Amino acid sequence: MVGSPDLPHGNGFILDAEQKYAEQHAALPVCLYLAYGEAEINDYERPFLERFLDALESRSYAGFTLTYDVIPKYTHCEVVAGFPGRPGGSLS
Repeated sequence: MVGSPDLPHGNGFILDAEQKYAEQHAALPVCLYLAYGEAEINDYERPFLERFLDALESRSYAGFTLTYDVIPKYTHCEVVAGFPGRPGGSLS
């Protein structure tokens, strides 16, 4: 589970890391649940998010499953604070 990741951090470091991983691997045995708050997907964040989702989808990694949610009206802080696994966290 990944809640509200800061994909632009480090000028898209995680996107570069995924690219390097893809160059050496055909499989990614992971079930990834990725959630963002609707209010945080702005003009700055959106290109990084779209690039990340497009890359993951286009790789066709063996064993990889992606579930992606946008939580209406939630901000970054609300997603992180309510994320399952955190004390008191629940997105329901």
